[in-house]
Amino acid sequence: MEAQEQAKYEGWAIVEIMGHRTIAGYVTTKYFGTAAMIHITQPDHPAQEKILERGQYVNGEYCDVGTKVRVSREKAEAYVGAASIYQLTVCSEEKALATQPVTVEIIEKVSRKQIGAVVGIHEDGNLAFAEPEDDDSCPI
Repeated sequence: MEAQEQAKYEGWAIVEIMGHRTIAGYVTTKYFGTAAMIHITQPDHPAQEKILERGQYVNGEYCDVGTKVRVSREKAEAYVGAASIYQLTVCSEEKALATQPVTVEIIEKVSRKQIGAVVGIHEDGNLAFAEPEDDDSCPI
């Protein structure tokens, strides 16, 4: 009996598991005896502080423009049985990382009364705000 050559893949991909769960990361093929497994590694992302450039919800709480948040992603690894893979989509590293979940925490929340209007962007990338008016007519 001839030995069959097993297909192997190594690279960035989005892996759909049984059509219900999706994991993106760096994929390699691993063998444990005769069982083939797909090893998916999601690299960590060091925490970065950012200032929101538009109002949005963070952890169920509305945050106005100018709110400071910390964004991070923990490293994760998974082994998936080859038989449970519904689809493996080869993609770039950027696309794989963009689909990974991140943790966002609010550091300093501001309201519209505190910040005034956005008038530009500083050289360091932070937003520049006009001085807030002492006007109680603002409905927020």
